[in-house]
Amino acid sequence: MFSDHKAQIEKIFSESQAVLSKDDSDCLSQVMTALDQGKLSVVARNSEAKLTHNEWLKKAILIYFKTQKLGPLQAGDFNFYDKVPVKKWTGSEGVRVVPPAFVRFGSFVARGAIFNAKLCEHWSLRR
Repeated sequence: MFSDHKAQIEKIFSESQAVLSKDDSDCLSQVMTALDQGKLSVVARNSEAKLTHNEWLKKAILIYFKTQKLGPLQAGDFNFYDKVPVKKWTGSEGVRVVPPAFVRFGSFVARGAIFNAKLCEHWSLRR
């Protein structure tokens, strides 16, 4: 389904352009939206239930970071200066996001997920 996208992302990555054509930009946008919606995943299980790494999607993410412009972003009362917007939650997603946690566009979040910045901080300190 995304084989044309894969070839185009590989081409964009090898050319290392800072500015994309409209066609390339549309392709990248479609891939990032598919990642955001969980239709694509950088890591997935293959037919033998082994994890596989989709290198081309990692390249798409790197291209996305490279081509996005820094700018002010807002999520409620929180202000950021970054390249990637944060997700906006409506409550219909079936996830819990405890302030000040946030998730960037392009990250798929499954129903039932709980984001708690303090809990994540606690886990990272224990390693």
